[in-house]
Formats: sequence, C-alpha cells, structure tokens
Amino acid sequence: MTRELLYFEIGHSLLEEIQYLEKKSLKDESTLILLSYLLAKKGKSDYLGPIHKLKLDALQSKMGESPSKYQRIFDGIKSQADELDRIYNLNWDHIKQKIDSYSLRDYRNTRIYQDSFPEIDGSAGMTTNVLERIYNIAPVYWAELERKKDLGSRNAETIEFLLEKGAIFEGSENKKELQTNHIYFMDLMPILKKIPLIKKKVGKFSEMIARERDKPIARKIDQTLKEEELGIVFMGSIHKVTAYLPEDIEIDYVPIFAELT
Repeated sequence: MTRELLYFEIGHSLLEEIQYLEKKSLKDESTLILLSYLLAKKGKSDYLGPIHKLKLDALQSKMGESPSKYQRIFDGIKSQADELDRIYNLNWDHIKQKIDSYSLRDYRNTRIYQDSFPEIDGSAGMTTNVLERIYNIAPVYWAELERKKDLGSRNAETIEFLLEKGAIFEGSENKKELQTNHIYFMDLMPILKKIPLIKKKVGKFSEMIARERDKPIARKIDQTLKEEELGIVFMGSIHKVTAYLPEDIEIDYVPIFAELT
C-alpha cells in the first residue's frame, strides 16, 4: 500500500507576474509597454485600471514624439515576451502530458495541493460544482484563480480541469504564514532592497519565510493523502516542501522547465 505524490515545480506566466506588480505601481516605461503588449496579445486590452490607462495614454503620447526610440524598446520587449510565453506554454504542455501519463481512471482518488491557497474551514475535500462551491468558502483566493484563468493562466486551467474530473482540492497553506508572506513580498521587500546593509540578506529572509510555509504544507499533505491515492502538487520554485515529507510517500518530482533540460 503506497501513497504517491506527483510534484510539479512551477512558474507563472510573464503576464501573471506583471499583473502582480501592477497592483502596486508601474513607474518603469518598459514594464508598462510590456504589460500593454501582453494584454493586447491575450485579447485583454481592457484589463488595465483607470490610473494605468492614464499612464499608458501619456506614454503613447511620448512614443508619438520619439517613435524610433520607442520602436526599438518595443521590438526588444516583444521578442523577449514572445519567447517567454513560448517557454511557459511548453512547460505546461509537459505538465499536462505528465499527468496524462498516469492514465488516471478515477480522479476521485486524486488530491490537489497548490501554494497560496490556505486551509479554510469547510474547504477540504471540495470536488464538483468546482469553483462555485469553493468560491463561497474562500472568495478572495478563488476570485484570484478565476482572474488568472481569464488571463490565460495554464495553472488555473489545469486545476479546474482536475476538479471537473472529480479530483479533491485541499487548501494547504497556513493562513497566518501566507499573510506574513504577502506583507513581506508586497510591502517590505521592495523597501529592504533599497537599504545597502540589508539588501544582501533579502534572499535569506525570503528563504526563511518560504521554509515556514513549507512545513504546514507538508503536514497537510501527510494528514490528507491516503493510501492508494495520488497527490498532485503545484508549488513555486522557492518552495522545498519535499524536505519535510515522510519517507513513505513516493515522490515523482518534476523540476521547472524539465522538458528543456
């Protein structure tokens, strides 16, 4: 009798990463050009809020005054964005193929674990009516998943596919640690990086916070994954959850961009 874990180390699309930054500010012209290009490419040109639309309008006026200068910037950004988008989709194609290779007949014996989704009373073991049922329990997090899916997130699409097949979603993060992580990365880290004496230690702080998140995730997997079940894990590359898992769980570890190595 075994417990199996298919562990994917994942990255986010360039569009998702920039949308994350867009919540704070977009002062860099190249970032704003890149965001507008990616949104247009995805058919989501109306996604920008009113403040950033004003910034983009102002930038477009400047581009009209110096077209050759900004054309060079745009051409470089477009080439980089297209290549990153290609690699991102190639990675998720590989993830889908890997899941398909397990030839799962009954997804009801499959549990999903995803970083950034906390344990919330009543969320464990949620299956069909999929996002609608879970949305009522954790609206903030599931609204974010729906938003990402709308922007073409392969991560969100894959989770929804597995849930529709009958897989079980387990909120796996400690809510307090997740909130601490959000405060650090969104508010404190940009400030700390500007302080010379602290700048070099930012990476160590980030690792320390990630490890404190990893322990409850591993504990949740151990507590919920039953014998003869398969757990499918989607974790960002900063996580090291496998270091805290018990030895009786068989782990099939797929590093990020494994298909490119």
